Formats: sequence, C-alpha cells, structure tokens
Amino acid sequence: MDDRSQRSESLLHALARDAHAGFRALRSSRMSSAVTILTLAIGIGANAAMFSVLQSVLFHPLPVPDIERLVVVQDEIPKMSLYGGRMAAGEVLDLAKDHRFFDAVAGVETTERDFVAGDKTLRVSAASTLGPFFDVFGQRPAHGAFYHTGDDQAGAVVLSQQFWRSTFGGDSAVVGRSIQLDGQSYRITGIARKEFRYPWSVDVWIPYPLIAGSRAAVDRGMLLFTTTARMKPSVPVAAAQAGLVTIMQEWTTQFGAMWYPASYGRRMQAVPLVTFLSGQLRSIVLLLACGMGLLLVMACVNVAVVQLVRAAARMREDAVRAALGATRVQLVRQRIMENGMLAACGGVLAYVTARAIVRYVQVIAPRREMVLQNITIDGTVLAFLLLTTILTLLVFSVAPALGSLNVDPASALGGGGGRSSAVLPFGTRLLHLSVGLQFALSTLLVLSALVVFDNLFQLLDVAPGFRAEGVLTARISVPAYRYQTPAARAGVAEQLLTHVRAVPGVRYAGLTSGLPFTELGASSLVRVPGREDMSGGDDRHATLLFTGGDYFQALEIPVVRGRVFTSADVAGTRRLAVVDQVLVDAFFRGEDPVGKTIIVGGEAEIIGVVGPVKKRDLGEKAEPAVYLSYQQAPGAVRTLSVAVRGTSSPEAIRAALRAAVHDVDPYLPLSEVSTMEERMQSSLAPQRFATTLLVAFAGASLSLAVLGIYGVLSYTTARRAREIAIRMAIGAQRNDVLRAVVGRGVMIAAIGLVAGLVLFFLGTRLASGVLYGMRLPRAVPLVAATALLSVAAVIASWIPSVRALRTNPASLLREG
Repeated sequence: MDDRSQRSESLLHALARDAHAGFRALRSSRMSSAVTILTLAIGIGANAAMFSVLQSVLFHPLPVPDIERLVVVQDEIPKMSLYGGRMAAGEVLDLAKDHRFFDAVAGVETTERDFVAGDKTLRVSAASTLGPFFDVFGQRPAHGAFYHTGDDQAGAVVLSQQFWRSTFGGDSAVVGRSIQLDGQSYRITGIARKEFRYPWSVDVWIPYPLIAGSRAAVDRGMLLFTTTARMKPSVPVAAAQAGLVTIMQEWTTQFGAMWYPASYGRRMQAVPLVTFLSGQLRSIVLLLACGMGLLLVMACVNVAVVQLVRAAARMREDAVRAALGATRVQLVRQRIMENGMLAACGGVLAYVTARAIVRYVQVIAPRREMVLQNITIDGTVLAFLLLTTILTLLVFSVAPALGSLNVDPASALGGGGGRSSAVLPFGTRLLHLSVGLQFALSTLLVLSALVVFDNLFQLLDVAPGFRAEGVLTARISVPAYRYQTPAARAGVAEQLLTHVRAVPGVRYAGLTSGLPFTELGASSLVRVPGREDMSGGDDRHATLLFTGGDYFQALEIPVVRGRVFTSADVAGTRRLAVVDQVLVDAFFRGEDPVGKTIIVGGEAEIIGVVGPVKKRDLGEKAEPAVYLSYQQAPGAVRTLSVAVRGTSSPEAIRAALRAAVHDVDPYLPLSEVSTMEERMQSSLAPQRFATTLLVAFAGASLSLAVLGIYGVLSYTTARRAREIAIRMAIGAQRNDVLRAVVGRGVMIAAIGLVAGLVLFFLGTRLASGVLYGMRLPRAVPLVAATALLSVAAVIASWIPSVRALRTNPASLLREG
C-alpha cells in the first residue's frame, strides 16, 4: 500500500515537473504555440459550428420525438406541372383512416386572420389544422391543453409561445379566455412550448371548420393542406411510398375519372420531414460542410507542419536530455503534456469561435429560415469538438514528435551543432508538399467564394421587369366580417386609393393581390379557345393577379401593346384581362392577342400586353402571368398590397400612408410596410447567406494557408541561418538573400495555386447545379482571387525572411 502511494506520489511529482517544463517550452516558443492554438481555433471551431448547423438543418430541425418517422405526403399532378403540392381535405381524412402504413396523419393550412388588440387590429398567422395535428408531432402543451379532432366546432385556439409572450405578457391565466379572430370568438385551450414552431411563422393554431358533406369535404381538387404523417415503427420511407401508390390506385377506382383521370397521372409522394423543412438550405449546408471538411484537413496539416518545425528545433535539446539519462518515456510524456496544454487552450478558443460563428449564422440567416434560429451547441457538438481537438493533437502532433525521437543523440549533438543541425528525418519536401496542399485547398475555396459573390452581383444586374426605386409597399386586409358584400369591399378599396392618392408627394397608387418578390399564392389554368394544340396539348398554368388603381404605372411595368385597366372597368362590364409577354409567346405564337379571349376561371377579353415581371427570384425562369381587374371581382381576395410611387422619398410617405389607411378605417390592419427595393433584397437572402458564409470560410482557409507558409519558411530559414550568415559574410547583398528566401515561399504557393485552379475548373460544372444556377467564372473574380492569394503568399514569406536577416551573422557563425 505504501509502495503504491509512493509510486502515485512520484508520478504526480513527475507530471508536475513535466507540466512546468512544458509550460516553459511553450513560453519559449510563443510563435509556434500561438500558431497552433490559432489553427485549432479556426479549423476545429468552424467545424464544430458547422456540425451544429448540420445537426439542426439535416437531422433535428424541430424538437420532435422520432422525427425520422415523420414524412410529408404531397400531391403531384404532372399533367398540370404540379409537383410537391398540398392535399385535399378528403384525401387527408381518408389517409388518416388507413392505418396500414401510418399511425397518425394531419394536415395544416396557413392563413392570416385579423386579431383585435385594444384599439388596433393586428394581422396574425393562423394554422388551420385537420386531424390530430399535435399528436403527429408528439407535442405536449406548456400550459393548458391541446384541442382534439372532435373540437372542430368548439372554436378552440392554441397560442404559440412567442405570440403568447408578446401579446399577453406570458400570463398563464389567459388559458380559458376568448379572443377574436376575423370577428369570431375562439377559446384559448393551451400554449405551445417555446421550441415548437411549425409552420415556422405561426402565431395561433385553430381547428379547420370542416362540415360533413360540405364542398371542402368532398372536393378533391381543392389542394389546401400540407400533410404530415407519422409512419408505423416497422415501416421505412420506401415502404410508405409504395403504400401511397397502392392507396392512390384504390382512390382512382373508388372516385373515378372525375378526380383522378388517368391522363393526369395523379400520384402521392412521401418526403422525409427533415428534407422538407431544410428545403434549399440542404444544398447550401452540404456545400459548406464540404468546405469545412477541407478546412479541417488544412488545420490538421497546419498543426502537423508547426509540430514538425518544433520537433526539429528541439532535436538538440532532446539529444542533450537523452545523453544525460532521460528515458524515452519521459521525453514522450513531456511532449504529451505540452500538447495537452495546447489542446486545452486550442479547444477553449475553438469553443468560443464556434459559439461566435453560430451566433453570426443566426444573425445573417434569412428570416424565413427559422430552422437556423434553433441552432445550439449541445452535448453532441461539444463531444465532437473535444474528440476532434484530441485526435488532431495526437495524430498530427505527437506522431511527428515520436518520429523526431528516433534520431540518434550522437548525430544530433555532432555535425556542427547550431540550428543547421536540427534536421528532420523526413527532410523538408514533406513540409513543402503540405503547404502546397494547403494553398491548393485555399485557392479552391477562395475562388469558389469570389465566383459565388460575382454571381450574386450578376443577379443584382438582372432587370426585374419594373422599376423598384422610389416605390413604397404595404399589405392591407379587407376583413369579410366587416365588409360582407363585394360592393362594400370594392367601396373600401376605392376609398383607400382616394386617400392614398391625396397624400402629399404621391404620384401613383395601385392595389394588387400579390406584389413581386412575395409569396404569390394564386395560380390558375389558362386556355385559349381552339388553341390547345398550339400549347403542346398540355394545360398551362399562369400566376393570377388582381390589380386596381394605377398599379402598372406605380411600378412602371412597360405596356407592350394595348392598354391596362382604367376606372371605367368595373363590375358588370365585360371581364377583361391583361397578360404578359411570356403568356403571349406560349399561346399566340407571334400573333396580336389584343381583343382575343382566354379562359382563366371564366372567359376574359385581352385588352393589353405588359412586359414579364420577376415574381419570386431574380434568377427564376420566366412564367406566364394574367392580370384581372380587382374592381370587376372585389370579392376574389381579401388581402391586398398597395404600391405607391411619389415625387418624394418612400420614407417621407411612410407615416402619411399609415394615417391615410387609419382615416378610411382604423381597424384595417396595415403590415409589411417596406420599399420595393427592400423586398428585392430580401428575396436574395438565401444567396447572400450562402455567399457570406463561403467568403468567411474562404478567409479562414487563406489564414491557415498563410500560417502554413509562415511556419515552413520559419523552419527552413532557421535551418539555413548559418548558410545565410556565410553568404552575407562573403559579400552577398541583403536584397539578394531576401529575394531567394521569399522566392522559395512564392514558388511553393504558386504550385499550390496552379493545383487549386485545376481543381476549381474541374469542379465548376459540378457546383453549378448547386449554387443557384452559378454561371461560369468571369475573368475579373479569377484575377482578383489570384492576386489576393499571391499577395498573401508574399507577405507570409516576407516576415520570416526579414526576421532571419535581422539576426547578427557573427553570432550565428560562432555557434557550434
């Protein structure tokens, strides 16, 4: 027992001595220690942050138990070019009754409702649910209780945590009270947990008022519901998909050609919920994860380079200690202690870096990508960070140290001593190769970032089809419970236009059911009598928009031929339509369409043709559009957007616009007041997000490459210190020596740069399908990237060269 205690005490003393010696060694080589810690912070911290993003986006976008068992069931009708669509109420209910493949099925339709709060009306996002919605997602309430399927007529409502806190101050006593939504009373039954937000923007959940035998219950063409199903534990996604094929065949037999004509090829598709929620973020995150993998490789190589340099610099010291009796175990133990200290410092700084990156991602993330707001650095991420730090230091740090210990002490102490004798058994080629690899990977990331950045600017140069400058926009709801007849709704719309036009500085004011770069929900089949063959035999869809006032003039949408709507085009007159050039090219093949008839929910006469307008994205493919007069169909939509162009700035009109709407009706909810330019910028948020992150990661990779060049040249210059001193002693000029040393670093970087260019051009075509239709690189970003990398290489090579030349040659020649 005493012997064991003595051995333990002796080991503790030895470890304490090693720790003290290790601390002194790290302090004596501050530069290499700082480079190692900084490399770990950049490489491992960025990878830990990206790991948390991957986990949130690709695996756990919602706090839902057994989320891998949830799928989104979508209707698809190829004949109508409808893919990934919603489902009809009857389909959702039938699917819920069929328990062969799913335990529970529920649908949700997101709408907007007017919520009266005191003396003002707010527009809130409401999710109408069909079926056991909360059971499908395995949720429990934070307060109160969730409503169930049988409560359809009870007027129940569940509040989101955010809406509950912002509106009711987090008072749990509101459970059981009633609120007014669209003039109807709803009783608050419960409050959802903070973590649950589906759909992302929802404020309240209410049961869908489905009445047995109603049109909504039997109509299988009204595709309203995003449908989520929880698969049985024994059913994989592939089996669920096969089951949907079987169910669709049964429905086709049961309901016949009225709802499921064979020529339409109607079908259902099962998509994992995590895939559905990640959306376009999936490709962005996967691409960035690849970049992070390259960054981790660079960090590992960089740590190996620095540790090889440290090992070479300490060969003489280790040889002296070995000659004085130090055992191999003692030497290795001290190295492990030193690297443990580096790992601890690097790991802590990597954690701080990871948290900063996660916070940065949440700040720059598009608002509609709520999944990114749920990113957390949890235990799994911390375990990843710790394991990566330890492995990086052990594999790429201790291994070089062990290699250096194989050098014979006699040979290390002989041979002239000095710095020139600190020669690695591997030579310097491995170091040069490692730095060349880092520069190649850095070149690949920097070029990718600059080209994506360049493509974003090219998108900004795309003409949207209208002039956004100087236009103020807002959304206005015309509630049906306050304006119950079409005439009343038409009257309030005219009052709005009259009051807005009277605002000082307003030149044009128009209304529309959907502004560009917003969610344009309406779509309709378009046919031309007698022209089905000209459209290729397929039914065509077009975006359907209702407009009023001076909408086309406010946005300065060019009129190609004919005219647009006027105040004389009112209800009771012949139904009129304005179409865009895309529809004309698809249906009329160069003919003049003015005066001809199209069928879009009924017959309408074309009175004019306008230019195509980008609807959701500057990079989107042009789609046909049909504009109808809101005055001719005032009951068609209840939420309108106003577009105002004035002689003064939009900011000067903003307050006056609110006052004008308040004068018409103080209970008319006005929301999303913003300029048209702001809407366009918001539409590019995903591209900006991907570009910003890729540029940041490219900067991190360039930093690692610079650190790598600096580390290698510090080592090679130290090895050549005696040679440099001799050359200067016999008359060599400082500039000649400087040029020779810097030239070596630039040559290493140039080889890596060429390799990176080759990798980039080989991967450009592969990446073009991921990065939003990325175009081939232009000369300007390529030249800029090459110049940036070259300057970085020169700077990284210059610093150790200047440091070496500042050393007194006489002192170097006296060594050994």
